[in-house]
Amino acid sequence: MNINGQCIMEIDDFILFKNKYWWDLWDEETREIVKNAVAKARNGEKTQFQAPGATTKGTHKWWDGIVSPMQEYGGIEKLPQILAISRDITKQKQLEIRQSELLNRFQSLVMQAPVAICVLRGTEYLIEIIN
Repeated sequence: MNINGQCIMEIDDFILFKNKYWWDLWDEETREIVKNAVAKARNGEKTQFQAPGATTKGTHKWWDGIVSPMQEYGGIEKLPQILAISRDITKQKQLEIRQSELLNRFQSLVMQAPVAICVLRGTEYLIEIIN
């Protein structure tokens, strides 16, 4: 794990995590997703997933993970290696959740409106009657 990964995961002492499995850093409910991604990469398949997970200090975050098999060089047979990259997408997920909540609220208000609703789009005038 590089220094940026340690910072974003709020790891003060990497020695505590050395020689542990990557999925051990993930929350229990997400661990199977990570294990499956690793298994696919070991079989030569690149995978990507999005999942929640807490940092070592308990900060809740959303992650975009990419797990890829590494190419072997020199023809020497060795254990398969993988590359795992995690990107913090917490702000993006928070915006998506907020947008979904606002859309649901708007749809609920429209469906409860006792009058006709007029929707204007650019120069087009589209009138919809909503019961």
